[in-house]
Amino acid sequence: MAIINERLARELFPDRNAVGEKLPGKGSGDGAIVVGVVQNTPQMTYEAPPDGEIYLPYTRFIFGAFMSSIVVRNSSDALAPAVLAGRRR
Repeated sequence: MAIINERLARELFPDRNAVGEKLPGKGSGDGAIVVGVVQNTPQMTYEAPPDGEIYLPYTRFIFGAFMSSIVVRNSSDALAPAVLAGRRR
């Protein structure tokens, strides 16, 4: 499973919906199925165009649970209990 940003979705799947597609290539996302597409976000500066990004479950990496951060922005508090419950695992 992977989530990709809009830029990468347009680059890899220009003529179709990226959700449900398999990521090509050799790398950490190789063969992952796209389960979502998120808005592009600034990476280094606000002026530079965004690069393609792949978000993978941290459980795919041996040190993922120790070296990761989760940032959630939402317009209501409805999501907070689910995010906090995941932190306690």
